[in-house]
Amino acid sequence: MKEITVQEAKKYIGDKRYLFLDVREPEELMTKIKGAITIPLGDLSKNLNKISKDKIVLINCRSGVRSLKACKILNDAGFKAYSLKGGIIAWENEKLPVE
Repeated sequence: MKEITVQEAKKYIGDKRYLFLDVREPEELMTKIKGAITIPLGDLSKNLNKISKDKIVLINCRSGVRSLKACKILNDAGFKAYSLKGGIIAWENEKLPVE
């Protein structure tokens, strides 16, 4: 699986070529990466049409486990996708922008 570190991912905040995707469940969303779209992992396969294949998808969950599964789903479907290593926990530990 392809992973990207928080330090690498932060460079792409606001870059229109990248899409941040959060695959956590709605009840887990106290905060999310600024600008990220949310599609829970269980709904991802039936919502691939909501994601542009023109974008590089950076996927997060809470700790990085579900985002690896989501990354496989997207890569198998022809998307260029990376899992955020450490998930939103690592992101918030670095004090990066959330909403």
